[in-house]
Amino acid sequence: LFSKLQAVKAEIQDIQEAHIKERQEHEQTQNELTRELKLKHLIIENFIPLEEKNKILNRAFYDEEEECWKMKAITRIEE
Repeated sequence: LFSKLQAVKAEIQDIQEAHIKERQEHEQTQNELTRELKLKHLIIENFIPLEEKNKILNRAFYDEEEECWKMKAITRIEE
């Protein structure tokens, strides 16, 4: 029984270590994504004219089936 107890304790320790490592990886990924998002936001706010930004925002939509953002086609109105 003692050896089984030791084996279970070792397994618990391994699982806890794996969980900690996975959590740290998720935190690192989140930090990288946050940093990237802040950079892109900074670029958009400082280098893209407001009118162009609004045009892009009006064309963007989320495709539920493919679970990604897409852009509506540009339609040219000829006069």
